[in-house]
Amino acid sequence: MEMTSQTEPLLSDSNEPSSESDISKEKKKSKWTRTQILTVIILPLMNLVRASSFGVIVPFYPTEATKKGVSTVVIGFIFGTYELVEFLASPIFGSIACSL
Repeated sequence: MEMTSQTEPLLSDSNEPSSESDISKEKKKSKWTRTQILTVIILPLMNLVRASSFGVIVPFYPTEATKKGVSTVVIGFIFGTYELVEFLASPIFGSIACSL
């Protein structure tokens, strides 16, 4: 019968690092790069600016467009087209953002 040393665990978990060098490698792997940090900061800011600019136009655009003779159907198409383009472009830009 073989005896195990006291420093060796009887059951080792494969997810746990086995030495100090493995621990330092894991810490280095979990560190974000400068590009990733900038991406995490810039993308939400861009989304905020986009939503704010659209939110500012929405209350005023229909009355101003109606004053200039634009029908309500065309106004609906304008707002609908914006949402449609955003819906179609989201997966494309999402895949680009994931590759950064």
